[in-house]
Amino acid sequence: ADTNGYWLVPFDEILYWGDAPDRIQSIDEPLFELVSESHWKQDDRMLVSHCNGHIKAYPVAILEAHEIVNDHIGDFYFAVTYCPLRGRGMSWNRTLEGEVTEFVVSGLLFRDNLNPYDRNTGSYWSQMRNLCIHGEHIESVPRPGMLFETDFRMLSSYFPSAEILTGTSGNACTDSTCNLHLSTTPLKSAALSNDHIQPGEYYYGLINRDQAKLFGMDLFEPGVRVYSFGFRGKKMIVAGFKAMNVVVSFETTGSAAGEITALQDQFPVIMEDGKGNVYDIFGRVVSGPEKGNELTPGTGYRAKGFAWESLFESVEVFKDQ
Repeated sequence: ADTNGYWLVPFDEILYWGDAPDRIQSIDEPLFELVSESHWKQDDRMLVSHCNGHIKAYPVAILEAHEIVNDHIGDFYFAVTYCPLRGRGMSWNRTLEGEVTEFVVSGLLFRDNLNPYDRNTGSYWSQMRNLCIHGEHIESVPRPGMLFETDFRMLSSYFPSAEILTGTSGNACTDSTCNLHLSTTPLKSAALSNDHIQPGEYYYGLINRDQAKLFGMDLFEPGVRVYSFGFRGKKMIVAGFKAMNVVVSFETTGSAAGEITALQDQFPVIMEDGKGNVYDIFGRVVSGPEKGNELTPGTGYRAKGFAWESLFESVEVFKDQ
């Protein structure tokens, strides 16, 4: 690893696990088939993206092997990044300062989390913090794409015409090609502003640099549940339905008006705002005066408690009042 130049995170916590950059090759020319024609198991984990009415799904089993998929929907170029150690996936806009780049597996970890680099400049990025931590783009925060985790059961039941990743190419992460391992040194714990996090339980979290706001999965039952609140100067919505294994988040500044209410028994339609606009899980207005509009995705994802504690300096656990 290059120790020259400034890093936004402590350099002594950057772990090099022994393989050269690109040893695990990203999928740069992904191939897809229809969900209705694929044969995954009902409980197989999927990451689902959406842009301009187009839905794509990325099986975690493939992401665990390749870690990064460089893809696009129309003129929106994005990367789906996945960290096998933390089990977390995110979608990033890969148009940086007007130029499209590709994200690549670097061979570096920060607190056991994936640190991709971009091919155009060689800058390094912290996946879970959604932040450039070293290089020409340092301190840049890529715009998130719409991405949420679910299972194949939900996907095949409601979106059979979506596309699902099937083709791979290049080297994958296997026992013989990479030496991924958890750090043997104790990891830094976050400063908690609420009850202690359960290390082995999943939480959905909204992030802003080194801060995170967490939502336990039990908050999203029974039925659809929607929460509106302020976070780091933005008005946010977190909505979910545990029975369908889905949690999503959106920014609402200049968009949804008035109180947001959950809608039951209409999934994948999940909520309505004070103007009478009705939204689906992708944040699309499917009926109402602003039909066709979309909410801006929030920067959030699911991870187990131990990952949130180790990657973020400050963590707040949301409490339903």
